[in-house]
Amino acid sequence: MANRKISFINDNYYHIYNRGIDKRIIFENDHDFKRFQESLRLFNSPNSIWLADANQKTEVKPQDRLVDIVCYCLMPNHFHLLLKQRVDSGIPNFMRKLGTGYSLYFNMRKERSGSLFQGTYKAKLVTDDNYLTHLSRYIHMNPVELVDSNWKVAGIKNKRTAFDFLDKFQWSSYPDFISEVSGKIISRSILHEMFTPSSYKKFIESWLIKDLEQIAQLP
Repeated sequence: MANRKISFINDNYYHIYNRGIDKRIIFENDHDFKRFQESLRLFNSPNSIWLADANQKTEVKPQDRLVDIVCYCLMPNHFHLLLKQRVDSGIPNFMRKLGTGYSLYFNMRKERSGSLFQGTYKAKLVTDDNYLTHLSRYIHMNPVELVDSNWKVAGIKNKRTAFDFLDKFQWSSYPDFISEVSGKIISRSILHEMFTPSSYKKFIESWLIKDLEQIAQLP
């Protein structure tokens, strides 16, 4: 793993993101998305797990997780994660397993070689609760660009269409946040203490034009 300026400290939150090299598509079909989702769940452990041997019943105990996955979103050519480090070197170890494991799978499937991602993943420290809540909204609203590519500049043209799309977008943690059923990937976090499912949905849907400047500054 390349050297980086940021230090990962236990119990701190970090925005982690990366994209395909040369902006290439890294999730080409539903199977790719599902594979990465399963990797988020199963690689969040100090133990070595072979995905080929795992199944839906294979679980990582919450107390054994390297990180708390607060929220996430997978897009065709990039991904966003909001992570809280639980143990020393938790984020570097988790991201190493995640990146290496998915790259090997993708390269074998495509019969290709070389890097899949655009260098080492990027990481930014989340400095306060306000930033954390705003970041979670930004991450969960990323899929809007699939139905309205200019929304970050000009705002959402059809909010109902956009929010209906978000509700059904299965490659992010947003459906977990707005339902009473918790998935196996994300951990309960400060966001669950601040919001109920209905209030979080309202928080997402009540974003204002004034937020566009902040949104534009995020990667």
